[in-house]
Amino acid sequence: MVRRAAFLAASLLATAALPAGAQVRPRLADGGPKAGTPAPDFTLPLLGGGEKTVTLSAFRGKRPVFLIFANHARLPFWNKAGSLEAIYRAYQDQAAFFVVYIRETHPVDGRRMAVNDRDGIRVKEPVTVEDREAAASACVKDLGLSIPCLLDGMDNAVGTAYAGWPNRLYVIDVDGMVAYQGPPGPKGFRPREAEEALRTLLGASAKQPYATDRDDTSGLEPFLARLSALARSSDADRSGALSCGEFVACGPRIREAWTELAPRHARPTPRDERLNNEATLLKFDTDGDRRLSPEERKAMEADEQAELEALFGKADADGDGALSEAELRAALPLLLGPGYREPTGR
Repeated sequence: MVRRAAFLAASLLATAALPAGAQVRPRLADGGPKAGTPAPDFTLPLLGGGEKTVTLSAFRGKRPVFLIFANHARLPFWNKAGSLEAIYRAYQDQAAFFVVYIRETHPVDGRRMAVNDRDGIRVKEPVTVEDREAAASACVKDLGLSIPCLLDGMDNAVGTAYAGWPNRLYVIDVDGMVAYQGPPGPKGFRPREAEEALRTLLGASAKQPYATDRDDTSGLEPFLARLSALARSSDADRSGALSCGEFVACGPRIREAWTELAPRHARPTPRDERLNNEATLLKFDTDGDRRLSPEERKAMEADEQAELEALFGKADADGDGALSEAELRAALPLLLGPGYREPTGR
């Protein structure tokens, strides 16, 4: 556990390093350091590091720093986690990477989102050091991230200085200057742009292809972590396995998570999406008006339910009427299509 004394001391150091007059309450698009300006220094506790802290200026003259300001909100951090993990694994020997865990965007006691409730993401706004540490730990676990995570102080000082709320990306060069300031989230959260900025800084040492373009199984961890979370939230009777009804209810959400979190190469292309949408329209648009009425949409949903029920029968290898986690994983190629491949290790 991060000890309270270390956390508070680090928060004071972070606050002392902020520009004069900096506000401590995060606001969307309230500025932050622009490209070509000094990056505000900070010292923050490392999640899971006991009393260990990380100081940004310690990396000057050594390596660039890739900062990810984020929290447990579902979008867009959840959707981009696979790309961020792939970038980290590709460049971790050449640059320092940190998630800076900041104030929540959609806590259950604030701007609550129904989609978060549906996916089992229920986080209260932290009011203590321990609360924030617990929220950050749950987030990292749920996303399967291996990127080191720092904890902003309860005054939200670092997140405010960087205008990091609700989500934002920065790349800091070896001189401590901002090389890239991403637009504020949710629409401005663009890992590909940040990777381009990092590659520019690394120059000739960045020989490998873009991490987000790699045709392998890297970047699957966030999806697999979401899969586990969805399975747990769908297991209404807490039996440790999914009944047919639970699987049918969970299946569309698993497909949605795959669309959001799959590595770049495994996602359907825009052309594939258009063809799929056109095929769906032709199949269920019985009156030919090129729109799905409520009745036609119900027919489409019933068709998907029948498909998932049939898939359940194929996936239930031991015939016990429930899908274990292993059976669910084995069914993913049928559920998600040929783009899915089981991880083969790092």
